[in-house]
This record gives sequence, C-alpha cells and structure tokens, in this order.
Amino acid sequence: HDYRGSVEAQIDYGMHGPRWRLPARFYAMEYAVDEETTVQFVVLDTSPFLMRYQPGGSEFIAQVSEQSCLPQLDWLRETLAASTAQWKIVVGHHPIYSGSPFHGGTTDLQHLVLPILRTYAVQAYVCGHEHDLQHLYAQEVHYVVSGAGAEYRDTGRCAHSCFSASTLGFAAISLTATRMQIDFYNECGRRIYQTHVALSHPHALA
Repeated sequence: HDYRGSVEAQIDYGMHGPRWRLPARFYAMEYAVDEETTVQFVVLDTSPFLMRYQPGGSEFIAQVSEQSCLPQLDWLRETLAASTAQWKIVVGHHPIYSGSPFHGGTTDLQHLVLPILRTYAVQAYVCGHEHDLQHLYAQEVHYVVSGAGAEYRDTGRCAHSCFSASTLGFAAISLTATRMQIDFYNECGRRIYQTHVALSHPHALA
C-alpha cells in the first residue's frame, strides 16, 4: 500500500537522518552474533510478487506493476547462495502463511519465494500486513507475523499455527550461536509467548 505514495521518497529520506533506513526496495544486511557466528537479514519488496496488484488484479497499483519481480527473485537466489551466515532471516511485508481471517496466506509468495527460502535453509521469515501477532511453522521455515504495533484485528489459526493473538504488541527475536528465541509482548510489555529454535543446517533441496 505504500506504493500509492512515493516509494522513492522513502528511500531518499534515508539519506537525511539516522532514524530512517531504507537504502533500496530490497537489500541485505549482515551482523555478527558472536566472534564466529553471523546473521544475514534479507529484506524483500513483496508487493511486485502479488498478482492482485498487477493489471487486472483486484487491488491494481500502477507503481507496483512497473516493478518486475524477476530481478528481485534472481537477486534473492544469488544473495542467499553466496551467504556464509549461519542464521538467515528474510523480511517482507506480506505473510507467506497466516491464520488470520482478514488476509490469510499469500499464494504468490508460497509459489515464488518459499521454494528459494527452503533451498537455501532460511530459518525464519518475518512480516507484518496482518494486524495481529502470529508464529507459524511450515516447510522447514518459521514465520513471525508482527503487525499489531498501532492497531489490531481479530486473529485466527490455520494448520501451520503455533501461536496467534489479537492484541496490540510486537515480536522480539534474539540470537545466539546455537538458538533463536522468539518472544511476543503485548502493549503493556508483558511477554505472552516464547519459543526457541535450534540452529540447524538442513540439506539444500534439489
């Protein structure tokens, strides 16, 4: 929905102050977890993947249709293939899986993006779009939905749901060399869910 304004203005604004970081429509960052462990965050612009934003779609957005998803898919493959990070976390706006009755899972991302995440052993995909809090697990990937920072809607569950809550709040993810900890907090700062994910290196899929 940000494409209904000026995406380029948001990118340009990042050059004028330290509080806003959006260097490009899609980009990657790598950080040290400890002296021997790193995490790579790969940030996607998921709007061009959705057919409903394309010409003839139910929510057509002209600026989205001008952005081909093919270069981004190639970049995603190349970035993950070249990564030496032990932890790989991909971030996008739209959910791959969701138990919410409002939007639900995104079939386009399940077909286009999820196979790449599985091939390169990405441990987690983080998103918003749904105005609730969710943790799901499917296809060897954990999904963290955190879109309830300003408002919330009714939530729900699906076959992949581990946790869901209809409340204001946010997710916090912390990493060590051997595990990822996922916490959800409500608007009062009270932790309402916690789980741990052990670091593993599943074989790449053919």
